Amino acid sequence: MRALVAHPERRWTQKDLRERTGLSPGLVSRLVRHLDNEGLLAQDERTLWLKQPDGLLDQWARVDDWGKRTTLRQYSLLVADLEQIARSLLQAYPQSNRLVFTQWFAANLRHPYTTPPVVSAYVPSFPAEIIERKLGARQVTDGGTLWLVVPADEGVFRETQQIGEFTLACDAQIYLDLLHVGLRGPDQAKALREWEGFGR
Repeated sequence: MRALVAHPERRWTQKDLRERTGLSPGLVSRLVRHLDNEGLLAQDERTLWLKQPDGLLDQWARVDDWGKRTTLRQYSLLVADLEQIARSLLQAYPQSNRLVFTQWFAANLRHPYTTPPVVSAYVPSFPAEIIERKLGARQVTDGGTLWLVVPADEGVFRETQQIGEFTLACDAQIYLDLLHVGLRGPDQAKALREWEGFGR
């Protein structure tokens, strides 16, 4: 779903989808058949394409569960400037090529609406103590200005976009990540999705 909604105007072959997602041929075939039966995809002899991008995103949002698909750690830092926090994270994190920003910080770079309360980023694994010290970051149970998120689904690292030095999740992922987290997240999600540049 992520690949399809991230590129709503693209025509795909099933081979393209397998390569893009890393899923098995059988699973891709079953999912395509299901989405076709739901009226969300259209196909001809060679390619398939998304017929109802909004419908697919709405279905995904209905079943999405942020708490189940992520493991979150919050950190408190002495630095207040969120862009500085994000830049420090890029410098400190050894796998910065696998650092994908999401939620308010990413949405603000795409389509500013509210003042971002935190910097959120997907990471493959949580940082070692030495990196926490380099960042001047202290783990907290609540109220942190830096959220590091390990996803259950590595697909978040496959569908990304670049804004300056920052790699962001695709717009659909940012939207989903904002829907159920409070701190005016749903307001920012709605503004991003209603923006004419969403998904483009």
